[in-house]
Amino acid sequence: MATPTQNPEPVAGASNESPSDLSTVSENVTVESSGARIVDEKEVPHVVTEKLDEAWKVSSIPEPKQYFCLDANLLDAAITAVKARLEDKDSNVRGAWLLTEIDHWDLEKERLILLSDNNIISVKYNFILGQIEELKFIPVPYISELLFGDFKYPSSYVFSRIAKGLKVTWGKKEAPVRFIDRWNPFSSKVPSATFASHVLVRRKKMIDPRLTVESAVPEIEKAIVDFWKQNGRIQETSDGNTQRAGDDFRVTGGEIVVGHLVGLTALVHNESSLGFFKRRGAVNW
Repeated sequence: MATPTQNPEPVAGASNESPSDLSTVSENVTVESSGARIVDEKEVPHVVTEKLDEAWKVSSIPEPKQYFCLDANLLDAAITAVKARLEDKDSNVRGAWLLTEIDHWDLEKERLILLSDNNIISVKYNFILGQIEELKFIPVPYISELLFGDFKYPSSYVFSRIAKGLKVTWGKKEAPVRFIDRWNPFSSKVPSATFASHVLVRRKKMIDPRLTVESAVPEIEKAIVDFWKQNGRIQETSDGNTQRAGDDFRVTGGEIVVGHLVGLTALVHNESSLGFFKRRGAVNW
């Protein structure tokens, strides 16, 4: 036969409070076997959950802070990383800029530009992962022309870039670009590269010489002149002018004519800054 359940006798020194009355128990009462402490409910921190409002959306962040390249020390770290990858012939870096490179489809891409005694080096640097993804070398002795001026678009073009640019051409100027290369967006056989200031400078969001193409032009020109001087192809005359020998490069001013290939593609790509590493919400690229 089952034994009737008996209420246990109170233990001396123990509280008779029910669980619902624990809030009235002094915080000094402890359970010696575990060392746990019963804390007054006034001490228990409340967990607060907030829904993200407009202040936390990426679109509300000031535009310069959306770009990873402007995070503290990231640009300097990127330049240092690229220098460590260069060979001895490019060890003397004369200048470094963060510019916009514009390909033959008029697509803008964020590129780190380093200038050495022998090469202009265009670097695709992933500011999110902190790694070099692509290096492109433009040999100084093969550069035939520097063209600095405004961009010119056909009147029917849906996108236009109101800015100064620098077009660097190498090889023989009279050599035509093959049709298949002009229409292939991935072709690397177009013998020119065009640069403009970083998009933040062009939109007047900030002022920084390292992001401005105007600051790179004289340094690039000087590097080319110095190279040919050292190789005896350029000599200074008695009146201080330079005299070029042979088929060397030239510096010209004028309009950089943009072909009317696929304006809609450039419009979507450039207006969305798809070629730049920036914060875009849940996914960054």
